[in-house]
Amino acid sequence: MKIYSKDEAKSEITRLVDAFGENIDFYKSDKYKEANLEDEYLKPFLRYLNWNVSNEGISNIANREVIVQAKGKKGKEPDYLLQLEGKPKFYIEAKHPKYKLSKDIGYIWQAYSYAYSTQASTERKKVDFSLLTDFEEFRFFDCTFAASKQTVNNFVKIDWKFKQYETEFDNLWNYFEKENVRKGSLQSLYLNPKEVKENRISPDKAFLNDLDNEKTGWRILIAKDIKKHNQDLSAEYITRVVQLIIDRFIFIKVLSDREVEDDYLSEIILNIEKASLKSENSVIMDSCRDVFSKLNRTYNGSIFAQKQELETVHISNKILKSVLSDLLPENSRYNFKQIPVEVLGTIYEQFLGKVIETTEKRVTVEYKPEVRKAGGVYYTPQYIVEYIVENTVGEKLKECKSVEDVFALKVCDPACGSGSFLLGAYDRLINWCTYFYSRQVKPGTKLTKKQAEHIYLDEDNNIRITSKLRRELLRNCIYGVDIDNQAVEVAITSLSLKALEGTRHDELYAEVNLFHETVLPKLEDNIKCGNSLIGMDIFDGKLEFSKDEDKKLNPFDWENSFPGVFKQGGFDCVIGNPPYGAELTEMSRQYLDAEFLLSNTDTAALLIVKKKKLLRLNGLGGFIVPKPFIYSSNWQKTRDEVLPDIIKVIDVSKVWKEVKLEMVIEILKKTSESSKFYMSGIRNGNEIIEQGVINKDLCTKYGFILSGVKPEEILIANKIQENSVPLNNLVINQRGGMLQKGIQNEPIGLAVFGGKQVSRYFMEIEPKGYIPKNQCSDAKAYVKDNSLLVQNIVAHIMNPVDHIQIIATIPFDKNIIILDTINQLENKSNYKIQFLLGVLCSNFCNWYVYRFIF
Repeated sequence: MKIYSKDEAKSEITRLVDAFGENIDFYKSDKYKEANLEDEYLKPFLRYLNWNVSNEGISNIANREVIVQAKGKKGKEPDYLLQLEGKPKFYIEAKHPKYKLSKDIGYIWQAYSYAYSTQASTERKKVDFSLLTDFEEFRFFDCTFAASKQTVNNFVKIDWKFKQYETEFDNLWNYFEKENVRKGSLQSLYLNPKEVKENRISPDKAFLNDLDNEKTGWRILIAKDIKKHNQDLSAEYITRVVQLIIDRFIFIKVLSDREVEDDYLSEIILNIEKASLKSENSVIMDSCRDVFSKLNRTYNGSIFAQKQELETVHISNKILKSVLSDLLPENSRYNFKQIPVEVLGTIYEQFLGKVIETTEKRVTVEYKPEVRKAGGVYYTPQYIVEYIVENTVGEKLKECKSVEDVFALKVCDPACGSGSFLLGAYDRLINWCTYFYSRQVKPGTKLTKKQAEHIYLDEDNNIRITSKLRRELLRNCIYGVDIDNQAVEVAITSLSLKALEGTRHDELYAEVNLFHETVLPKLEDNIKCGNSLIGMDIFDGKLEFSKDEDKKLNPFDWENSFPGVFKQGGFDCVIGNPPYGAELTEMSRQYLDAEFLLSNTDTAALLIVKKKKLLRLNGLGGFIVPKPFIYSSNWQKTRDEVLPDIIKVIDVSKVWKEVKLEMVIEILKKTSESSKFYMSGIRNGNEIIEQGVINKDLCTKYGFILSGVKPEEILIANKIQENSVPLNNLVINQRGGMLQKGIQNEPIGLAVFGGKQVSRYFMEIEPKGYIPKNQCSDAKAYVKDNSLLVQNIVAHIMNPVDHIQIIATIPFDKNIIILDTINQLENKSNYKIQFLLGVLCSNFCNWYVYRFIF
């Protein structure tokens, strides 16, 4: 391939400009074909900027520089993707010169929204820029913003006419010549704050806002309208109906964006428009029944099955049409062909954190009590999911010799939420099968009958997994339980969408006709609603319940719910992010105390032990749990229960910026023969690095020690343990209050202090703010006599690195308010409060805490 110098390129591009100008009338006529424009102008244009348009000499498909996009039957994808070293640089959407690219919003939106949708992907897949061109016009967009059709033209960074390729050649070369792009030239083309008022918002956050904005979101609009036309419905019923509607519409949009199905949203809108001629409102199913029934026959009864809620609830045609119109490709900034199912899961996790509340006159969307208490919903980062999946499911897959061996694996998340860990496990199983067949089947090889049920070769001779195999993996291997029925429905939806990933319309229907089965399995036998910790034996007569408590318990019978799994002795892998600190009824607490004998009814502590019970012999379990698991006396019995089986404990520190509690990953193998050691580790950015091994014999008295502890320090720690009194025996430890509202700057009422206002031996004079006395009803926010105040985050690592500072003081005034970023230690001992403060802040105490706790 010839490499052009700057002068040579300018000469050749000037020649193109002159030729285009001389014949522009012809080029803008219908006699001239768009394909000719690409061959005669666009491809040479790129070639003169040194792009390898024909990918000459590039044998590795992943390293192609100019990728001609598979346009699909609806032509939604941009024409070209330019990339270097497998990292996308920008899309090109080519159009016929007869169009006005500065005015044809549809074409602008098509080029823009497809690139914007990639913003939810990994850094290796994100495409930040899109070029819309017919050679006459050259419009280059920064696609990292949540634009609308009305504002998308504000995000154009370069807007040239073809004659400017000459006058602006220096800029053309400096920005778009291949080697300059490789060096990062496009970085300077991002819009700056002065050029655009909106902040960059990723598609998942923008989509969540469209879904859940408290004033204009689809959820509140639908909920209010349902309440208006169905006055007797409860808030719980409306919550369920709204989720059913949104689930189905999003599922249909995903199918349409992926070009698996036709644009059924438009079909429903036409039905609504016809219905509007007869009535302003109607039963939802009147407009959707045909589409839902058609899709139910193709897919399964889990997603589009007939639901009584949808058969009777009235909703205005105007609201229904409005929501559907927002999802149409010509209006939506999201293309779910580019947005991974896992990202949709993060959206749903936030969505599930709220419910609809109603009064006689109002409809609102509110956080669930447990979510409000936790300060929000925190989705497990993908790197955590991948690490746990790889160290459990990945390890079990190493033992598999065939796809039948994989079918025998049983993986469960006992608190599955929207299904993030199950999606990770399912993806790992699919990848194993793909790799397995790629080693068996070479290009040109005729598939056996059995192989043809599981795989096919696409036009590039790449191995592709059939829907049948995806269906069998899901049905045989993936299990989940959650106490929230909404979460169960979302997990089923997410797994179903994952099963359809990469599926093509013609191939899918060929399989439907060949195997005479629905595309997706019914997952009600795999993903179930119930309380993973409470069994049916709670009703054996030992405890008495009111009717309300009976409903809330929702006990779960593991063995009868999954008989095939427990016939083989249990699950091969149990994974997840168990909820911690969940509120329990008194009856539940009594049952769990008797069932687990842990003296700790924190739900995470209980699920760690339950996980071990659910595993079969040599099964692998992995959870991300609060860091107190490795050191707190409250968790000692939990540690004792699982210590023989622990094979890894990974310190991942603060996983969520908004959550003060640090976390660890614990991996265990039931009745592990290699139980003498466990591994420790640290987090480095979004990567987990394993450091070494620690003898378990050193972990029995004071928790699990991370690597780096010296033998002589162990001896000192033993002495400390033998000759010390636990702090919990001397004080009552309680966090401050959780004040969501009411704090103000004006000095009226009581001064409010948070952790940042606490220093060693003194408090900052300037408070966080003030609150009127009558606006704080949380007793934990008030200071008690004879107390210490301690920063809730105590691991302030100092130099040298083997030292830390515990930040504590005696409050200067009792008449203040303290937030939950402060722990209050109320002295119940005979020691003076000043003595306890001195010990807590001493170098000796700080050394011990750092070496053996943090």
